[in-house]
Amino acid sequence: MTARNWIIGAVLLVAGCANGPNAPAPQRLSQTSASSRVDTDDPEMAQAITKAKQTLDEFLARLQHPQRNEVFSVQSAFKTPSGPPEYLWLGDVTYKDGVFEGAVNTKPQRALTPKYGETAKVKKEDVTDWMILKSGKSEGGFTVDLLLKRQAAPR
Repeated sequence: MTARNWIIGAVLLVAGCANGPNAPAPQRLSQTSASSRVDTDDPEMAQAITKAKQTLDEFLARLQHPQRNEVFSVQSAFKTPSGPPEYLWLGDVTYKDGVFEGAVNTKPQRALTPKYGETAKVKKEDVTDWMILKSGKSEGGFTVDLLLKRQAAPR
């Protein structure tokens, strides 16, 4: 079983217990520390972010008409006191007037506001990735796919 399938399976176990159409944030994203380390100077990562931005309207259309047990998350950069920004995932997101709002479900590696579990807001133009999880399948997650691919590559 690949790392992505294993992680998605664990997420779906959590999501499958949800009652509403926009289930709680997936644990997968809070446990994937690599998801906070995004190098935008990396051409492959820049391409993954571009693809996420180009397809964000598809994500929004689904978010506006969610199906039962779908889990919606977005990723964005957050400023740190020093050094590069951290890329964190917000789960259980809502969208209104060009802004996503949700709970931070990636554990920051540095002291950071917002903190894990806190509610944060992200402008649409600042989204760097998105993901929809449901019934053993995922959509989006372009940066996650790249990081998992690299993690699996022989060194």
